[in-house]
Amino acid sequence: APNPMSGNLEPFSLTPQFLWSEFNFDDCFVDTWGESILVGARTPDSDFNNRFFFVNSAQKYSVDMFYYGVNNIAKKNGLLYGGSSTSEVVFELFSGFDDLDAQVVNYWLSKPESIDDDILKKVRFFQFKGLISEGQVVQVSASYDNAPFELVGTIRGDQSYVDVNSPQLIGNSMLGDTPIGGGIPVTVFPFLMEMRVRTSAFRTCQLRFEATEFGYVAFEWHKFFDILTYRRKLPTGYRQRRHVSTDGESVDNPNR
Repeated sequence: APNPMSGNLEPFSLTPQFLWSEFNFDDCFVDTWGESILVGARTPDSDFNNRFFFVNSAQKYSVDMFYYGVNNIAKKNGLLYGGSSTSEVVFELFSGFDDLDAQVVNYWLSKPESIDDDILKKVRFFQFKGLISEGQVVQVSASYDNAPFELVGTIRGDQSYVDVNSPQLIGNSMLGDTPIGGGIPVTVFPFLMEMRVRTSAFRTCQLRFEATEFGYVAFEWHKFFDILTYRRKLPTGYRQRRHVSTDGESVDNPNR
């Protein structure tokens, strides 16, 4: 950004919550494709590029990471091509739902959510709304107060909460020079579903979504419903740290 007090430029981060420092950029590339900024890099334990990033300028510069080894890219007729970082091979990227006929490794993490209050609470239902293709299956996992993720339910494209009477075609139109949906038209259906869950009392909850089949899925929103709140006390996993001694060397002291 320009400095109003001088002629110097002051750089600022578009993605302050993403740890770019965990990657090496000695052979990186940066380009654009539609509304996305494309970046290629590698992890410190690799000798070649093995990570591919999409920075979405229309989604508050959210960052999606792919396990692709790409050294350079090219664009033609709205399609994206990548040159392999390990061989003299060119791949057509993001034009379908598979990775050379294999399942694409994928997941999306929500931010840890306190649901507007830092006190302990339990939730009885998760609600989800979005679009899904008939054969797609999405596993939903939850992490409470940074504990390991546990499977809480599954969203399927062939169930009664999917509105099969309102089909939509994804991939038959363009956004700028980028086909929406990867360039391959696919029929998807809106869904609105409620998932009953049993949670322990928690302060924060983070959700993980993983598509396990070939096909399309997109979430419009997810919500927590039927929330029970409790008095302000430590989550169960931290309660052995109460009543700390004055020297800080012991916990659960009965006289404190």
